[in-house]
Amino acid sequence: LSSQRLSMSEALQNLADNIRIQRKRNNLTQEGLAEKSTISLNTIQAIERCNGSPAWATIELLATTLKIKPQSLMLAPRVRE
Repeated sequence: LSSQRLSMSEALQNLADNIRIQRKRNNLTQEGLAEKSTISLNTIQAIERCNGSPAWATIELLATTLKIKPQSLMLAPRVRE
């Protein structure tokens, strides 16, 4: 991990982008992710729109559902062609 610190808005944008990317890689809709993770659809929609700051427990639950490390959700997403 880089020692460079992200602003809160950068971290939230990374989180939003990474959740959307990982959700689609897992062939999940927002509704499907909500059902699998037990997190409300409204919360998932808000996170993907960068509205609010989710609790770490929410991030951990999403990461577990998506089978990735929670910390990786905060990193700049890697674009794969």
